[in-house]
Order: sequence, then C-alpha cells, then structure tokens
Amino acid sequence: MALVAPETVLPGYAYMVAGDAAPVDGIFIPADIMPGLDSTEAATETGSASKVLFHILKAATANYNALATADRTTRMQMAREAPIAVNPTLVTSRFTAAFGLDIGGDAVDLAAE
Repeated sequence: MALVAPETVLPGYAYMVAGDAAPVDGIFIPADIMPGLDSTEAATETGSASKVLFHILKAATANYNALATADRTTRMQMAREAPIAVNPTLVTSRFTAAFGLDIGGDAVDLAAE
C-alpha cells in the first residue's frame, strides 16, 4: 500500500511552522486543534494524506456537533459513525457531511440559509 502525500490530494497544501510566511492566500488550520497529528505525518511531501484528512474531519465533526443545535446551519450536517471492527487490531471509522445545495442557478452551490 502506497503512502499518499497530503499535497497529492490537496494541491497547494503546505505544512507550516510558527513564523512561516504563507506562500499564497489560503486557509490555515492550526495543527494544535488536531491532537494526535504530528509534524512528520503532516509534512507536505512526505506526510500522510489519510492522517491529515482523518484529523481534519475528526476535529471539524466534533467541533461542529459541539455547537448547540440552534447555532448550527440548516444547510449542513456532519456525523462520525461508530467504529466497525475489521479484525482484532483494526476498525474503520466513517464520516458523513451532507449539504443543502441550490440547483436553480447556473452553478450548483450551497443554498442560502
């Protein structure tokens, strides 16, 4: 099984340390909101895309679902299913994100609240 680098599935991805200047305008997600992800796993060219994405989804799902229901958008739901045993030392974990989309215009986009 091949290790897929984060920049392969997220073109332009860059792991940065404190004090680094951003190479381009973009979105920054602090590593400290993703406990369990270390700098080796997050490295741009040699890290693990699956570990980066797992930790992003885990943090986003937990933080979103920690909001009071009244504070959540009606156009998005996020869930993490209970782990399913594959064998005695491996489980799978599935994340789901559902979005309400507006299909009435020229482009499909997130529907307004």
